[in-house]
Amino acid sequence: MPDKDLIALIFFAATIPTAVVACSISRYAREAAFFLMIALMPLVEKLSVNFDTHFWYRGTTRGFEFTCLDVLAIGVLVSSILRPKPSFARWFVPAGLGLMLLFFAYACCNVAYTEPRLYGMFELSKMVRGLIFFLAAAMFVRRERDLAILVLALCAAVCFEGLIALKQSIGGYLRVPGTLDDPNSLSMYLCTVTPIFVAAANSNLPRLVRMLSIVSVISGICCACSSVSARPKSKGKSVL
Repeated sequence: MPDKDLIALIFFAATIPTAVVACSISRYAREAAFFLMIALMPLVEKLSVNFDTHFWYRGTTRGFEFTCLDVLAIGVLVSSILRPKPSFARWFVPAGLGLMLLFFAYACCNVAYTEPRLYGMFELSKMVRGLIFFLAAAMFVRRERDLAILVLALCAAVCFEGLIALKQSIGGYLRVPGTLDDPNSLSMYLCTVTPIFVAAANSNLPRLVRMLSIVSVISGICCACSSVSARPKSKGKSVL
């Protein structure tokens, strides 16, 4: 095993119990962990370690990937089950979980009958991580305060991407990738989260959250436009 993988294993083995204990003891630690889990999502590629890496494999992941955000997600999920918020159930079945598990079972069956099976297992591990994130968010967001934290975290992420995109545009990038690995990934992320800001801006959330949502909509639109490719016409003009 490479030294970096061994160091990563030791790090994760130490930080996961620490995150669970801290989030279980302190409500503010749990809220901070959830905020960072959402806000740092665009930086996930820079915070990840791939075990058993196959660099030339061109899938959605090149190994058994694990990140610092997974540590936060596990801390939020486990603490939300061990010490739920007052007057809320310890566990409930989130909407859509059954269909997600059904699709995961279908994927497992496909991997069992394909070769090389290792690449399929890479993808299955990423699906498991996605389920953990989904459950962590579902177990955490129970009140309006929790929803406001979610929106603020997304605002922080999109506004940061806007600043990075502005810097990259000034630096001569034709298509800005932001902090992600590709401009297409940036546009997909923005197309996913920006409609949330439109809903938040028209909601009953605190005024500051609604104002930041409007700023984030503008930032998201500008970033999305900056990530679109331009193809020159024969007369020298360009079309999006």
